[in-house]
Amino acid sequence: MKKKNIVITGANRGLGLFLAEKFAQEGHNMFLLSRKKIKTKKLKKIFNLNQKNNFGKLDLENKNDILKISSKIKKKFNNIDILINNAAIQGPIGFFHKNNFIQWEKTIIVNLINNAFLIKNLIPILKKNKKSLVINISGGGSANSRKYFSSYSVAKTGLVRLTENLANEYKSEKIKFFAIAPGILNTRMFKKSNIIEQNLNKNKKKVMFADMEKTYQLINFLSNKNLNISGKLISAVWDKWKNKNFLKSYILDENKLTLRRQIK
Repeated sequence: MKKKNIVITGANRGLGLFLAEKFAQEGHNMFLLSRKKIKTKKLKKIFNLNQKNNFGKLDLENKNDILKISSKIKKKFNNIDILINNAAIQGPIGFFHKNNFIQWEKTIIVNLINNAFLIKNLIPILKKNKKSLVINISGGGSANSRKYFSSYSVAKTGLVRLTENLANEYKSEKIKFFAIAPGILNTRMFKKSNIIEQNLNKNKKKVMFADMEKTYQLINFLSNKNLNISGKLISAVWDKWKNKNFLKSYILDENKLTLRRQIK
């Protein structure tokens, strides 16, 4: 397997840390970014001497942080094979008129605007590769409405649309863009938000957690296959993305796996 240069945001816990560990085991070079300190002890045991591995501070609320880290990445890596935009915040939960609007706005800035700013700053080295991949982690509320999560839902929906727009704009540059819905993950973010959501709904719903391994497998699949598709929103859990016939339907119908108004 060709050694890849991989950049992951939000790599200090949850899905980001899981992906970092999996790609480290494969021997890829990585630049791992997070707002808080990354748990490096376990990762360092996995890394080998031939890997280029870097850890950087990135607060997605701060554009200066993004400019600084983009510059560092460009100095360390000649190109990027995979950029995984995983970092996100949940934002205020509850009735929209009761939300703290400063926090509501911050959620849009972190989850959408400054994710876009990071992509913008890294496109010059993404373009240097013959085949590069940008993965935007989607979330609950991007394909369907999600009660009480307006800021998170709006930001993630915007990120999915941005994914499709950039896929069309950079088609000739050989950069592929995908949004991946990982399913409900058993993370600290989910546990905190679920308590509030259940109190608002006044009932307890049984939750079926998704396996993070499926998101990892899907990213690997997209990076290693010469697929003539880009700009799609793919569910790691529910979509049969390994099925050849299903993949053909992606290519034949440009409206599939996108955000579209459906007219019957």
